[in-house]
Amino acid sequence: MTLSLIKFFLIFLLTLVLSYVFTKFLVNMQYKIGVLDKPGKRKIHTKVTPTMGGVSIFLAFILSYALFVYDEGNTFVPLILSLTILFIVGIVDDIYKIRSSIKLVFQIFAAALLVYFLPDIEIHSLYSLNSFLLIKFSGVSSFLLSVFLIISLVNAFNLSDGIDGLASSIAVFILLFFCFYFYLNSQQHLFYLCLIMLSAVLGFLIINWFPAKIFMGDTGSLIIGFFLSYMLLKFVNVNETAAFAVKPSFTICGVLFLYPVFDLIRVFYLRLKLKRSPFSPDKLHTHLILKRLGYSEPAICFLVILVNSIQLLLILYFGYLGVNELCFVSIYLASFGLFNFLLKNKIQKYKIKNHYNNEFKSS
Repeated sequence: MTLSLIKFFLIFLLTLVLSYVFTKFLVNMQYKIGVLDKPGKRKIHTKVTPTMGGVSIFLAFILSYALFVYDEGNTFVPLILSLTILFIVGIVDDIYKIRSSIKLVFQIFAAALLVYFLPDIEIHSLYSLNSFLLIKFSGVSSFLLSVFLIISLVNAFNLSDGIDGLASSIAVFILLFFCFYFYLNSQQHLFYLCLIMLSAVLGFLIINWFPAKIFMGDTGSLIIGFFLSYMLLKFVNVNETAAFAVKPSFTICGVLFLYPVFDLIRVFYLRLKLKRSPFSPDKLHTHLILKRLGYSEPAICFLVILVNSIQLLLILYFGYLGVNELCFVSIYLASFGLFNFLLKNKIQKYKIKNHYNNEFKSS
């Protein structure tokens, strides 16, 4: 398959410009109508800021999809319908604030809808780990596992949206990988889908970068996290028969979502340890702690993407050399413990230096 370079750049530039223009318009409009995110006890920003940045991302994505990709695949209705459900939930939550349990119900519904109408994304095995641990999933077990994975990744990504540009940067990193992968494997429809979402997020990121003039909000984090989850399931299934398959596919999935998954597990553990709901808002997130330790928001974004990039390149390289994937899984799991240890050590030094700070008591 030969992709038209003219079409490639036209899609990229048009979607980026649309997203940027929509975002600028959204910022001005929200100041006029007063839909703003106000500073609070559990928030780190110090001035009222427009939110619902996901509106511009979603509109730019839909318009470009309809113009360039609609006739090139059969995933339009279930994917867009599921995204629209979460888009509406995100808007309502950003304006009125709804309970996490209600959001979870709609996430389950959207995920179930997607997996039911697109069964080719269902998880049927452990993929690249099959040679070591042969486990097959089918029927109800495959369906439920796929839905659970989507919901978990959506919430992991949602929780990473805590400082200027972080969630957008993570999305760009993941989408760049998917763009290269689907392009190399001649998956034209999936490539264009990822390219359009990448452009839409980049157009928003220009204004969302520190100091952010608008926040992504649940409107954006829910639909982007859902889209990335869908692409991850497509990736592991396409990779089974791909011409340019990546060998450690199981581990690569974990590395792509390294920071969101690490922060989700860590925060949920701390909240349960404190006998609180794992969905309760607080300032225990890794990026918020790093900010209180003195790191700037751009530095935190750079650090997260740098660590992710190094791990991904190393795994791709050693996977190419044929290194046993169990080694990768072991290293991946060990890195969780190492990151948590380094973070605790940094907090402890900060406490000693500042004669104990009450804000790190639960960290």
